[in-house]
Amino acid sequence: MKLKLLLGFFLTGYLFTYSQFDTDAIHLNITHIPNSNLKNADARADLTEVDFQSFTPTIRIGKNTKLNSIINYRLYDYNFDSLNPESDNYPDNLHHFKYTLLVRQKINERWNAYIAPRLNIRTDFKSNFTYRDLFPALTAMFVKDVVRNPHYKYGIGINFNNNNGKFRVLPTAYFQYQKDNMKISAFIPSKASITFANEKYAYGFGYHSESNITHLNLSDDPAVNPNNITYLRNMNVFVYPSYSRNLGSNIWVTLNAGITILRLYEQYNSNFDDISDYYNDSFKPNAYFSIGFSYKVDDNKK
Repeated sequence: MKLKLLLGFFLTGYLFTYSQFDTDAIHLNITHIPNSNLKNADARADLTEVDFQSFTPTIRIGKNTKLNSIINYRLYDYNFDSLNPESDNYPDNLHHFKYTLLVRQKINERWNAYIAPRLNIRTDFKSNFTYRDLFPALTAMFVKDVVRNPHYKYGIGINFNNNNGKFRVLPTAYFQYQKDNMKISAFIPSKASITFANEKYAYGFGYHSESNITHLNLSDDPAVNPNNITYLRNMNVFVYPSYSRNLGSNIWVTLNAGITILRLYEQYNSNFDDISDYYNDSFKPNAYFSIGFSYKVDDNKK
């Protein structure tokens, strides 16, 4: 099914001019990957992603605690082209909702704690809502400001999720170097970038990855769904140069164009067991492009 959208949004807030290094209070990104072939199956598809996120104003509790809510919606719109009847089990639209409560706690002059519990709802909306659509997660990280060199920050942490039907603990790390008009940042393993920016424009290079499990509401009839397909795991890894421009009033437009070096497309049964090579597949690498609009606020005021 082709995506047909009428997109509108209103951006309001502060009346200052900030650099590209500041935080997106609101962003809307649209990414398109042209037709790509699956490696094991006789099928191909293009993909359009729509990603909207809102970062709410900060609530301060005392002198050392800050709270923010982050609300995110992402649509994956696949358009499959195949004469093989097996492709009927390939979902067209995946809907992902995520709510994050970000807690920032100052421990001392050097250390800050970041705790972010998340509730994910991932479904194809083809049936009623069930517990299988829920995917809770939690990230906890300690970040240190380097006193001798204030341009550096680094941190370590852990991430909990139940993406495979049971809770897993994964290590994560953070690094940032910012000086004058250059910023290098990495949140390992999900993304890293280098950016050069001023108040009018920014350019750079980076990568980021997306990995999600989505509940599919397919038929329980063995004749229609003989492998009891219940979940889909999709993973995309993007490598890209980027260019951003300040349109005025803190509204930025960002253009990315690069390649997808990894695109997993794996289907599982209700026990998260592998089904077959046909269903545990991946798309071949392909070019992609994206455009995004964002409204930015000063990092020191959030």
